[in-house]
Amino acid sequence: MSDVVLTPSPFTTASPTPAAAPSAEQTPSPQPQAFAFTGSGSEFFRIWIVNLLLSILTLGIYSAWAKVRTAKYFYNNTTVAGASFDYHGNPISILKGRLIALVGLAVYYGATYVSEALGVIAFLVLALLMPWLIWKGIQFSFYNSSYRSVRFSFAGSTGGAYKVFLLFPVLTVFTLYLAWPFAHHEIKRFIHTEARFGRHSFSFKSCPGDFYLAYLFGMILMMGLMLGFFVLGAIVVFFAYQAMGDMKEVLKTLAIPLLIGLAGVYVSMFLITPVILAKLQNTVWNHTSLGEHTFVSNLPVGKFVWLTLSNFLLIVLTLGLFIPFAKVRLAKLKLSALSLIPGGPLEHFMAGAQQQIGATGEGMADLLDIDLSL
Repeated sequence: MSDVVLTPSPFTTASPTPAAAPSAEQTPSPQPQAFAFTGSGSEFFRIWIVNLLLSILTLGIYSAWAKVRTAKYFYNNTTVAGASFDYHGNPISILKGRLIALVGLAVYYGATYVSEALGVIAFLVLALLMPWLIWKGIQFSFYNSSYRSVRFSFAGSTGGAYKVFLLFPVLTVFTLYLAWPFAHHEIKRFIHTEARFGRHSFSFKSCPGDFYLAYLFGMILMMGLMLGFFVLGAIVVFFAYQAMGDMKEVLKTLAIPLLIGLAGVYVSMFLITPVILAKLQNTVWNHTSLGEHTFVSNLPVGKFVWLTLSNFLLIVLTLGLFIPFAKVRLAKLKLSALSLIPGGPLEHFMAGAQQQIGATGEGMADLLDIDLSL
């Protein structure tokens, strides 16, 4: 959820005859264009609290308008090369999509309540529909995003959506999830290679090995943290034995080291998620290009982990009131690490004819907390 448009200054001359084109030595090389987020937590808090209160008072109906207000705020405050993005989603279309999604889930739970067989059938039907809904949701999201009045679009096919959103995830189950990094790579590759900005296409260099390295690094880190917590538990047992002198009494207190070990498991799992996400952001954008222009992401892993952890703690301590500040902090860090490297002079991209996409897919995606952003 990324390209730039800029008009170079024309060369002028006092001579009535056309000036000769500057030589390669005289032509300045285009400078990297850094992304930035210009919003603030206090500013977004006012939008967020109003959205929350109105969504509660309207039993969720206002949530479609809340989504548009939130999206416009984040898009309008995301800048690159002196211009910002914009979001054009229609709240009515989003509301219709969410209502259809709710009806679908109601039918599923109703079928499950009637009988297990009907529940299984309803689940299979939803599973078969889900790739199509995600595909439509991606199209809707891209079409309603723009930069300098030029719309994005998505050209992926239905067959491609079923391959990456159904076939590959199902195959990962039979490999005990060893194939998940490859499946995740294929999902990102599908989205990034089929994305369009006007008449210009994005591309994505295949890099499944980098995805495996990111997940492997996360797993090694998690195992190291878990081992550290269990060692800490063993040290507690040792000193308890030294103090009590009776192993039977120590065994009665094993709940403490066990709790320490269990806490270590949860803490390790919580910490490796931002590690993997940071590495994957860098991997994905460092392999993405738009025409002759490329992207560079240098998201610092340690800083991203600390931001995620501190956001979580502050959200808990403030009973959720820190959520808008956490979102702004996250956007600022992620975007500050991203830059566009022009491969030549930046020019206006011309938008091609685009098709209006329904919001049903995006409604289902939001309901199931599926990330459809580029």
